[in-house]
Amino acid sequence: MAQNSAAIWPRNTFLKRVGLITMSIGPVISVRGKTEEQLQLEVEAWIEGEMRRIDAVAY
Repeated sequence: MAQNSAAIWPRNTFLKRVGLITMSIGPVISVRGKTEEQLQLEVEAWIEGEMRRIDAVAY
């Protein structure tokens, strides 16, 4: 899952801003035949790509 809530609810602050949070749930990622490192890289690549799509300004 990728989401852009940090734009509305900044880290380490009590204050919240009004806005729209976008969440993206990705496809099922098969673990069969992959090492932990390969799986981690695949997940990170998907999340980074989605974040560039849903919150391009932050990236």
